[in-house]
Amino acid sequence: MNSKSLFYISNIRFPNEFAHSIQIAKMCAAFSKKIPTTLILPKRHNRKFTQTNLWQYYSIEKNSFKIKKLFCLDLVGILPNIIAHPILNFSFQISLLLFLAKHSADYIFIRDAVSFPMLSILKKIKKFKFIFELHGLPISKIEKFNLKIFSNSIDLLITLTKFTLKDFLANFKKAKKIKKTLIAPSGIDLKDFKISSSKTSLRKKLKLPQGKTIIGYAGSFKLFKGSKGVELIRSIAKSSLSNKKYIFYCLGSDLKKTKKPLKNLVFIPKTTPEKVPQYLKAFDILLLPTPKYSRHFSHYTSHLKLFEYLASGKPIIASNLPAIKQIVSHQQTALIVNPCKDSFIKAINLVISQPDLKKSLAKASKKLAYQYTWDNRASQILKSI
Repeated sequence: MNSKSLFYISNIRFPNEFAHSIQIAKMCAAFSKKIPTTLILPKRHNRKFTQTNLWQYYSIEKNSFKIKKLFCLDLVGILPNIIAHPILNFSFQISLLLFLAKHSADYIFIRDAVSFPMLSILKKIKKFKFIFELHGLPISKIEKFNLKIFSNSIDLLITLTKFTLKDFLANFKKAKKIKKTLIAPSGIDLKDFKISSSKTSLRKKLKLPQGKTIIGYAGSFKLFKGSKGVELIRSIAKSSLSNKKYIFYCLGSDLKKTKKPLKNLVFIPKTTPEKVPQYLKAFDILLLPTPKYSRHFSHYTSHLKLFEYLASGKPIIASNLPAIKQIVSHQQTALIVNPCKDSFIKAINLVISQPDLKKSLAKASKKLAYQYTWDNRASQILKSI
């Protein structure tokens, strides 16, 4: 193992139910195979996950990396968010400063720009390499200001899509002085998808119907104020009520906030990340109906569910968006269609009516998944720095 070390800093509640925590856990596990890695987090209230075994929850080797939780004043849920979050962030930054003053690493990896001023100053003293992973153009005024002033201190800038990199360099002049850049989409842990059970036995275990074509979706239903395509699936299902051969399943819902389902549309509550591959293997066709409502989702997002879909070895029907087309190709590794009801229905019927197409798409998607493992991503990052 490399004699150097890496600190991965993330100001989040951990573990949690969101996709970003999966990426963080998997990347720390992948880095740790090559370099001693410590995940540094705020010590936040996390009642929902008090009894959770995080290693099992994320399907990673126990104690594969170190976890250090630092003091923060967590008043979220007690005070209004507009007050609680700044207090939390400021107190964590103070704790982080004190920690980094006493402890050193060769590489520091972060995903947000809040810590930029402190890290830029410490970098001159500690001489570490500064890795910044950008998941979209910054929204907050603090992050925008920090990136305008301190982005030239970044040693390696990572973006998930080429569009993020292009827009970032165009909007932040000092970013052009960044020494190295890397486009590294999300990834997948293939061992999570080594499932010996047959589709029939999985359907029995998961209480899914036998003898029907199941068209599935797995992931969150909403983010911020926008839909992630589930309303489109509802529209597709409503127009397909007369077809008794297939049924729609959406995994990841909050049943309290979900509209009344249709006869051919079933909502399944959010489950743990370790169980998602079982559902995907039990489904027949997978949908990624991401709408075009924002540039963030059409150009900047590297959908984790897309890589899970690839690894499951199932035919994929996805929205015609630039970020998605960066990974999959139409009629080769997926069917890429306009994010509208008629286009998706036509694609679903095409896959069902052409077994050879269904088989070739499934085989090609599984093969493509091997290019996007977390281990490959970690190796690429360390080589780039």
